Amino acid sequence: MITRHQYRAAVAGLSEPTRAIFLLHGREGLSYAQIAALRDVPIADVERHVADAIYRLIRALDDVSGPAAARKDED
Repeated sequence: MITRHQYRAAVAGLSEPTRAIFLLHGREGLSYAQIAALRDVPIADVERHVADAIYRLIRALDDVSGPAAARKDED
């Protein structure tokens, strides 16, 4: 199980623009269009940052908790 501390540490490890955009979308609930307007960037950049954040978080948290396939085999 991933702890809140591990999740926060993984989020803190993201680059500043990726972390900020990820949190605006995930925590604050802003749409991609709202974030693009707020940050004065194209919507495609917002999409890329969110996707990159999700990819990096999955990898970072998988390293902490072990591969999902290995956990599944243990059940």
